[in-house]
Amino acid sequence: MTMLEQTRTRRSTGSVTLRAMRMLDAFEPARMSLSLSELARFADVPLSTAHRLLSDLCTWGALERDVEGRFHVGVRIRQLAALAPRGRLLREVCLPVMEDLVAVTACSCVLAVLEDTDVINVEVVRGTRSEQKITGQRSHALTTAAGRVLVAFAPAGRQREVLERPVPALTSHTVTDSVKLRAILAEVRQARGAVSRQQADDDFTGVAAPVIDATGEVVGALSTVVPVDASDLGALMALTTAAARSVSRVLQPLMPRRPS
Repeated sequence: MTMLEQTRTRRSTGSVTLRAMRMLDAFEPARMSLSLSELARFADVPLSTAHRLLSDLCTWGALERDVEGRFHVGVRIRQLAALAPRGRLLREVCLPVMEDLVAVTACSCVLAVLEDTDVINVEVVRGTRSEQKITGQRSHALTTAAGRVLVAFAPAGRQREVLERPVPALTSHTVTDSVKLRAILAEVRQARGAVSRQQADDDFTGVAAPVIDATGEVVGALSTVVPVDASDLGALMALTTAAARSVSRVLQPLMPRRPS
């Protein structure tokens, strides 16, 4: 048996739990609705096995099935995600500060975290000046201001992983060259903040600053999103940085440290 065949065998004969987890892993903002065959293909299991696993996941509430027979993430998964101690505390501390920031700027404010090589929006307060971003939106980390902050202050190994992954050209302005991106990350570290102009959307610019825990680790990034023609980026950067520092001060004595 070849190594590839062994790998496929391990995937198809893994525990029931792991096969179910692979199905859940198929969902992301670009794939929020999936069919039975798509999920079976993603998890590399027979249709009959996929049908049985999906039935169990729907019964428990991890997934929901619509009238067209397609599957969506269920309420139980969202409830569990909200119970993660660090993530829940981060959101609870950030939310009032984000609301104040939106009240002052009228810009949408986003709390983002790094997951693998992606940035995920875990909380959003919508403003009247900028786009309606959705909680849970996943993007390549280097296409957003928040993502660049998170990568810039991430461990060297994580930075390499992100930089080795091709950056999608979401607009004609998106920086995809790894040499240029390394230089941008160095600038972000020096400035302790990031500005991302027309990197993910031609119509918008993002500014972001780091949220730091008691160990000095960057555990999140606060970002404000404004129309690309906004003339007050300097003021917005200052306000966003002040908001992130405020969150950090409150968070540091409260957030549990990661196991060493």
